[in-house]
Amino acid sequence: MDTYLPTVELSFFSILSYALILTTVSLVFFHMTKFKSIELPHMYAAIFSITLITISVLYIGIALFQYYQRIQYIFDKNEEDKDQESYEKTYFTLYVVIGVILTFFQLLVCLVMIRSTKV
Repeated sequence: MDTYLPTVELSFFSILSYALILTTVSLVFFHMTKFKSIELPHMYAAIFSITLITISVLYIGIALFQYYQRIQYIFDKNEEDKDQESYEKTYFTLYVVIGVILTFFQLLVCLVMIRSTKV
């Protein structure tokens, strides 16, 4: 495989890290407004938190799309190394599944925030 591969995975995990930081900030902010650490109506806090989580979901979607494109480029470029490619395809599938699960849970958190916020 190419030395390009660690760079692709590093980029993917960097974007996932930013997305998870956004989600964490969103949840901490929402929690602080629920327990009156910050004086802000719950509706505004929910909108702000859901917006941050939505941005995080977009980051994950973009990261998954870029990762897919870059890995496909590497697979197409390295046709002769089939043994290594099967391992990389396993990792690729695992990373995509984890990204989709993260996205699902973030959207579930948004749904819980919407349902728990009184208008």
